[in-house]
Amino acid sequence: MKGFRRPQWSGIAAGCSHPHSNPKRNLMHTLERQAEQLSEIGLKKIPFPDLSWLVSSVERFDLPKSFILIVPGSASHRLGKRWPKENYIKLSQNLSNSGLGTVILGNSAEIQLADEIAFHSGGISLAGKTSFADLATLSRSAIGAVGNDTGPMHIAAICGCKSVVLFSNESNPTITAPRGSDVTVLQKEKLADLSVNEVAAALCLR
Repeated sequence: MKGFRRPQWSGIAAGCSHPHSNPKRNLMHTLERQAEQLSEIGLKKIPFPDLSWLVSSVERFDLPKSFILIVPGSASHRLGKRWPKENYIKLSQNLSNSGLGTVILGNSAEIQLADEIAFHSGGISLAGKTSFADLATLSRSAIGAVGNDTGPMHIAAICGCKSVVLFSNESNPTITAPRGSDVTVLQKEKLADLSVNEVAAALCLR
């Protein structure tokens, strides 16, 4: 088309008008990598992500007054990133015995996993029932959140929820850990070696 001008954009793909020049970009945490990439096109002051606008009404879930979010899933092709289901059940039981409710989150593919944890611990499964706005609102209301290296934990952390995130050797928390005001990372080469007591202690609810 005559007079057509390709748009300028920042990225790393061939043909990009403003490529990120750092050859070690893949060794950087996502937030630092994107901030540096944007700084190269003149955007110097990049604020921390703000999800205060992401709200919903969660009264329809009839939640307990005090509850902990449990996020037991992960990408279906990376099951090594999941803390054993039995451990989540035991942790949820311990929290219930302490007078705290547990709300188990997950996508539609994780309904069976979440329902089983809820059934054995008296928790509430919301797997397959929540939007991103629901996750953010629940995170602001929860006492804390425990989960694997997966998307909902990033939302919880950004929203200021006390977050305990569990990592195996399948991912690097230096590069991918959720960021927030109160985040604790626990890592074992194999997550099965991470005890329920260690996770409970990190929540400071043991």
